[in-house]
Amino acid sequence: MIGDIRGRGFLIGVEVVRSREGKEPADELAEDGLYRSLVAGLSFKTTMSNTSTLTPHIAFSPTRR
Repeated sequence: MIGDIRGRGFLIGVEVVRSREGKEPADELAEDGLYRSLVAGLSFKTTMSNTSTLTPHIAFSPTRR
């Protein structure tokens, strides 16, 4: 269950909890979500063991003159 979503600029953090009332961290659910996402081709990291940190891919190309 999602307990909180926060972000700054391009960085987004999604906190995974057991219940919204108690806000007890759900570490194993966050880790399971991480590995399931990797299998599907989505890469991100977890911080504080229950917060999924998402950042967009940034691609640069040479400028035309």
